[in-house]
Amino acid sequence: CNRPRHHSIHSYRESIFMGKCPLDERGIDDALDEVFQNWPESSYHPIHNNCTTFAEEFLHQLKAPEPFPEWVHGAAAVGRSEYLRPVVDWSWEWAKWFCRDEAAPAPRF
Repeated sequence: CNRPRHHSIHSYRESIFMGKCPLDERGIDDALDEVFQNWPESSYHPIHNNCTTFAEEFLHQLKAPEPFPEWVHGAAAVGRSEYLRPVVDWSWEWAKWFCRDEAAPAPRF
């Protein structure tokens, strides 16, 4: 487990105050239930369903008063380009296939 703002691979840049959450404890529990239901582990994608898009959606569910900063998306935003997206999608499908436990034919595109 890593302490907040400390990770051996990822670089910590800064904490950003997004405003005070207007929800009560029940509302926060409901927001957590919503994101857990809508963001299963198997839906991860390095460009359009990653940790920063999760954070953005979670802040939306929490009704954070400040807008999510676009710079946080970083390189993932570049991968949304119409030219790069097919390469990223194919690479991600290949990586998922490669990491499977069971033998399966390689994806064809």
